[in-house]
Amino acid sequence: MEDNLKYFTEFVEKHKGELVLEGFDVVMLEGFEDIPDDDYYYVVTGKQGTFWLSCVADLYPLKDVLPEAQYNRMLETYKLNVEWWKSLAERQVTDNKMSAWENKWFGDACEQRV
Repeated sequence: MEDNLKYFTEFVEKHKGELVLEGFDVVMLEGFEDIPDDDYYYVVTGKQGTFWLSCVADLYPLKDVLPEAQYNRMLETYKLNVEWWKSLAERQVTDNKMSAWENKWFGDACEQRV
């Protein structure tokens, strides 16, 4: 168990604040949580907001893997989208009249942030 804890904490220290690939989703690695008598969790932010992800899942760092210009463009796009996702969630709360298209594609993300 101590080896796992060391591995996860070192991984998070090295890649905190970077974009990582989780499955087929790009998320930002925010931190790490050790829940006694439960599991280790990465704290990540993506379309669904900030959430915990079991360390059973593998995360693949993108920085220093992608060419620098492409990574930086992806990071800027991510930052723009995070603000957009937040604004959609706020709109869902204040103006519960999203179009059918918006509800289909963004309703789940908005509901989880509310």
